[in-house]
Amino acid sequence: MPRVCESCRFGSGPSRDCSLIVAGNLRELLDSGPCQLGRHIRSRVNVILRRNFPLVKEQSDDLYQEAILKLLEGGTSFPGAQIKGLAALRRWLMRFLRNQVVDYLRRQKVITRLRCGACENFSRNTPQRCLLEFVTSPGGELIPNPWWGDRVTPSTDPRRLDPRCSEFDWRRPATFDVFDDDVAATTPAASRAEEAVRVCLLAIDRLAAASERGVREAAVIAGHYFSKRTVSDLARQSGVSEKTIKRLLASGRVSLLKIMTKEFGLESPAELLT
Repeated sequence: MPRVCESCRFGSGPSRDCSLIVAGNLRELLDSGPCQLGRHIRSRVNVILRRNFPLVKEQSDDLYQEAILKLLEGGTSFPGAQIKGLAALRRWLMRFLRNQVVDYLRRQKVITRLRCGACENFSRNTPQRCLLEFVTSPGGELIPNPWWGDRVTPSTDPRRLDPRCSEFDWRRPATFDVFDDDVAATTPAASRAEEAVRVCLLAIDRLAAASERGVREAAVIAGHYFSKRTVSDLARQSGVSEKTIKRLLASGRVSLLKIMTKEFGLESPAELLT
């Protein structure tokens, strides 16, 4: 349970169910709630852009305003009765905002859907068809392409052909869609874990670049948490006492938390896996 919910006047019961969330009253929650929902939404939008679309992060203000309007105007079916609490709301918002970012960037033509019509081997002249007559087999031999001719349309997703197209190549490689339509609202657990590791490693790199002490903190954190070395092993290897290693681990965790919150927009490291 988020700490802010413990004393919130809108919460009730042992699980501190929020009356505003249950009623779907997001406007009052944004205006009067102590959870700073507007700040959280802006932070989430920035995180999504920074992780997936760093070249268009200047559009974060427009995306934030559009997401707020979509929420307040009832443009989405808000399952408040099922969500009830702030933690569940934040998880729902992450999926909702991710979809909003994708929809917005598609309208702006920043990203486009993966389709055969975008392939450089696909003719846009009439008749529209696949021009790749032969493909390379796993053994390195040229074999007939089963999709050569007029058997596909511009709207065909090359990933869903059977057999799957292995030769798809973007006609405009600067614009592409990293999200699959069917899985835009979900992230597999393995992908979340990989993303969490990536963010942690980036934060450790930032820590090491910050100062001489940051280099020492980053080294012991990487050694202890990623290489599974014990405090005594690190102390012996570094030629310092175990107390020094423990102090570096403690201060390093504080420094990493600051980096994750200020530079990566996270309110808590636990958000990496939610």
